[in-house]
Amino acid sequence: EAHIARLHPAVFGIDLHWLPHAHGALELARIVKRHHPDTPVIMGGLSASYYYRELLEYPWVDMVMRGDSTEVPMVQLMRTLRFGGSLADVPNLAYKDGEGAAVVNPLSHVPDNIDDIPLPNYSYVMRSVLKYGSLANVIPCVDWLDYPITAVLTSRGCTQNCAICGGGRTAYRQICQRTRPAFRSPETLAADIARIEQFSRAPIFLVHDVRQGGRRYAERFLDLLALDPVENEMVFELFFPAGDEFFGRIAKAVPRFSVEMTLESHVEALRRFNGKMMCSNEQIETTIASALRHGANRIDLFF
Repeated sequence: EAHIARLHPAVFGIDLHWLPHAHGALELARIVKRHHPDTPVIMGGLSASYYYRELLEYPWVDMVMRGDSTEVPMVQLMRTLRFGGSLADVPNLAYKDGEGAAVVNPLSHVPDNIDDIPLPNYSYVMRSVLKYGSLANVIPCVDWLDYPITAVLTSRGCTQNCAICGGGRTAYRQICQRTRPAFRSPETLAADIARIEQFSRAPIFLVHDVRQGGRRYAERFLDLLALDPVENEMVFELFFPAGDEFFGRIAKAVPRFSVEMTLESHVEALRRFNGKMMCSNEQIETTIASALRHGANRIDLFF
């Protein structure tokens, strides 16, 4: 709290992405407003985008930036706050007017291509460490240094439609107006991975199954990795079973790899209701065996 009191930014931005963040995000906003009553507090993320009207009822939340791609609207918002202009012209923004009433701008910024945005922007993170002299301010979680891991986002949006997920196909359409995923090209993903290798030997987690983009997309990506293999361990996320052909290509493309599968439940009927890994436990065991046969270093099963 003392650290927050010493800060004097133009705006405080607080992430409210998944619902487990709800209590912490709102309490943090309350603390910020206690020390900086005149500084705007803005929230963003999938949960914030869904509950934007409820959030604006809190006295310590001034704005919500909706959608899954807020980089361009945020730049426009910052220019408006710094140099003047109308908040009504900022896409995706919900905010309070001078009398405290909610104003909701159209959620119109939904880019089909996200190749021009570094995801995540590790160059910015490294510059921040040098600028502010603190690694603690940029690590993603408290125990990250005990098991450092980096990530590359393959897409925004999802082809899957898991019933319990706020980031599934239906959820993205309802919350973010996204009718189909926006994929980063295989070339951009390979460049992101090469950039990470320059400053870190930590494992690189590929967020989302690379097969979402189709067979040619996945093969092109693995071919690019094979041309310039990285020393980092690559962690591949699976949304559905895989076999020897896929793991064989991975083994040829990278020296070390691991696998992550979100099963949610060992009960096959529950998985069918949920809509993900709608297969038998035998198929999952076959997938695990194939991954191990081709040299997988580690397999994480998420329940």
